[in-house]
This record gives sequence, structure tokens and C-alpha cells, in this order.
Amino acid sequence: MTVQRILDLALLFLRQNGFIFEIVIATLLYTYRLERRRRGIFWGGMVLVVMLAQSVVWNRYARDSPWLAMVDNLVVFLLLALWIAVIWRVDLRQDLLYFVLGGTTQHLCYRGATMVTLISTGRVSASFLPSVYGLALMPMLLCSYLLWARKLKNHREIRIEGQSLLAMLAGMFLCVSVFTNVINAIRPPIGPLVTGVFSAFDILACILLLSLCIGLEDKQEARYEGELLRQLLRQQRRQMSASKETIELVNVKAHDLKKQITQYGQVLSSDQMNSLTNLVDVYDSSVHTGNDALDVLLTQKALVCERRGIRFDRMIDGALLRFMNPTDVYALFGNAMDNALEALANFEPEDGRYISLDVKKRVGMVLIRVENPFPGEIRFVNGLPMTTKGDVRDHGFGLRSMSMIAKRYHGKMFIKAEDHLFILTIVLPSAS
Repeated sequence: MTVQRILDLALLFLRQNGFIFEIVIATLLYTYRLERRRRGIFWGGMVLVVMLAQSVVWNRYARDSPWLAMVDNLVVFLLLALWIAVIWRVDLRQDLLYFVLGGTTQHLCYRGATMVTLISTGRVSASFLPSVYGLALMPMLLCSYLLWARKLKNHREIRIEGQSLLAMLAGMFLCVSVFTNVINAIRPPIGPLVTGVFSAFDILACILLLSLCIGLEDKQEARYEGELLRQLLRQQRRQMSASKETIELVNVKAHDLKKQITQYGQVLSSDQMNSLTNLVDVYDSSVHTGNDALDVLLTQKALVCERRGIRFDRMIDGALLRFMNPTDVYALFGNAMDNALEALANFEPEDGRYISLDVKKRVGMVLIRVENPFPGEIRFVNGLPMTTKGDVRDHGFGLRSMSMIAKRYHGKMFIKAEDHLFILTIVLPSAS
């Protein structure tokens, strides 16, 4: 067998079965980042072999009919959904959405490349697969990744509602299979002008469907994050109540203990008395800012700073925050202090560790400023510092919670991180 014969057979195979490779590559644009199942690559390869075998057999023995072509498409789609399911850890709803995204993207790229072939050659057939069509397909796939697939990169999970997902499935099947096969079955064959008009509308339908899919997922992602933030606030509300009771109990016990030290001080040396008194003073040093919620929180955080050897500088007029809900005050400053304490956990030298917290009034606005040094470098993602924890996708919920609270009171949050100094500023309109 000559080289030319082998090349001709290879081109024939690609023309007849290239759809399988195209739809798999288009789906990979959306799924490559997902967690794979154990031996997922092996089973995915097995399903891919079945897809190719089905395509070869169908092209060889099935007669040319638009209805049979729709059945063929349906079989390929079912195998594609199975291919996704055996490789990645996804549930049925996620599987179906990735299937819709991959199938629609393949059809969009196919139509776009066919249009380029039509314009450049004047022929409706995409028979120039390795040259015009193949070269046009690659930038189409790249554009699809940049416009749609990349937007899902930081999403946790796909969670589109069932009715919306069914509508997308129906839209994809109509666009990718039904309309296309009906147009292809028209006799006599349609000319380049009609093909161009139909292809343009087909491309527009695919773009709208992909944009709808990503838009709905963005909406669901925002709803999910909002629910997480609400859960965080509810948790901090319960924590504020528990902390208040604990601090009040500790202060009472510390006060009683100081009385007992004074009463039995005759049996202790002067150094022992001073040591015990200083130790008790640490737990009897409630912070008084003029805001009860802030007093509870900062008393707790001051004890943490004392234990970790962190200097805690503060100049706070808590009365300026009386227009805020106590839960919001606790959540806002709690997240700010937690972020600062976390940043200082590995900061060297230890004598350079400090947290500065100011709450003051400036030009009719309440200015909240938190400053602390930090080690290393900070990278920002979507305007928020990237977490140093393992799950990058779940980063920044504390800061997002703070931003949400600031917006609730018509304020703004600003973050500055340079020269190993982190400065968080929140500006709120004053109630007076």
C-alpha cells in the first residue's frame, strides 16, 4: 500500500468520523479541570473506542436519511454523556450540562469552520478537512474556550435547575441535530447562499445557547455564594452570643480570684503576688469602645494577641457604629481580625508582629482601617487576595462577607497590599 493510499484512507476516516474527535475536544474545554475518577482515563478510552466503532459501522452500513442521522446523533450524544460520567466525578445534572456545552461548542466551531471553507473555496462541502476546514477549526475552539469555558474555571460545582437544563438539552438537540439534518436532506441540494444564511443563524443560536448556559451557571454560583455568606453571618451571630457569655463569665471569675489573692496575700511573696495579679489582669481586661458587640469581639481577640505575642494597637470610637446591626459589627471586625491573625501566624521576626485597628470619623464618613504586616507575596483574584489554603476556589469568603456588609450600609471596602504591609479600609456614611 502506497503512502498516498494510506493518506487518502486517513483523510477519509477523518471526514467520516471527525465529528467524534471534535465533540470530545470541545467537551474537554469545559471538563479538563474536573476531578477524575479512579481509572477514569482507562474507561474513558474504552468509551471513546466504542464511539469510534459505532461511527465507522454507521457510516458504512446505514443508508442516507435525515431521520437515521438524528438517531445516529442521539447515540453519539448518549455515548458522550457516558464518556463524561466515567472519567470525571460528576452527578447527572453536571454531566448533562457539560454534555450540552461540549455538543453546542462543537457545532458552533463546525459551522464557523464550514463558513470559512465556503467563503474561501466557494464550495458548500467541507472536504478540505486538513487544509481550510482544519485550520479554521482550531481558532474557533480557542475562541470558545476564551469566551465561555474559561468562565467556569473557578466555579465549584454545576448546579443549574432541572427545568432550565431540560430546555438546554432540547435546544441543543434541535440546533445540532434536527435542523441541520433537515437542511442537509433538502433536494435538490441547497446552494452556497442559502447555506451561508442558515449557517449564520445556526451560529447565532449556538452563541445564544452557550451564553445562556454560562449566564445561568453564573447566577447559580452567585446564589450559592450568597447562601454561604448568609450561613457565615448566622454562624458569627451564634458565636457572638456564646463569646459574650464566656467573656462575662471569665471576667466574673477573674474578679473573684483577685479578691481571693488580696485576701490570702500574706502567705505569698511580693513577686508571687505581682505575678498572679498580672496574670489575672490579662483575663480581666475587657475592651470598652462604646459598642457592645465590638467590645465582646475585641476582648476575645485581645486575649488571642496576648497569647501569641502580637501587639494590638487600637484607637476606636465604637459609638460611631451605633447605626449598624450588632451582628454585622461582629462579623465585619471578626473577619478583619481573623485575616490579620492568620497573616501574622508565620511572620518573622516575632517582635515585628502587630495589628493596628482604627475607627474614626472623617468628613462625615466613618473610616475603619486595619493594618498588619504579612510575609511573602499576595496575589489577587477578582479583586480579592488569593487564599494560602488548599482550596483556591473557596477563597476570600471572609473578605466577601465584609464587602457585602459594607455595601449593605452604602459603603465601600478597599484593599492595599505592598511592601509586606496589608491595609484594609472600609468607608461608611455616618448616621449623624
